[in-house]
Amino acid sequence: MQHRRQRFEGQIQREISRILIERMNDPRLGMVSVTAVRASADLKHASVRLSIHGDAEQVHQTLELLARASGFVRHELGSALRLRYVPELEFHEDEDLLCEVRVTELLGQIRTEEGEA
Repeated sequence: MQHRRQRFEGQIQREISRILIERMNDPRLGMVSVTAVRASADLKHASVRLSIHGDAEQVHQTLELLARASGFVRHELGSALRLRYVPELEFHEDEDLLCEVRVTELLGQIRTEEGEA
């Protein structure tokens, strides 16, 4: 069952990425990458993790835009994958990615300080 869910999540991730690039014609949608999809055990809900380029206001606007467009994204997803049941989608900023960037910045800062000492 775990393998089935992982395969499902991968398909959803690839298809949502394609939809955002090819089908969403909204200029307010900035640079967005789908970093992960986590589906519930029954596959009826999916959390979509996004990397959004921009400041806090742009991130907020992008998340609001995608929340309003979730019906469109679900419709496109159902058409592309021919699913019996298309999961409800929730879009979130990928905070794991933000943590990785912050750790990398801190490590670079430490290296610079050690080089000066």
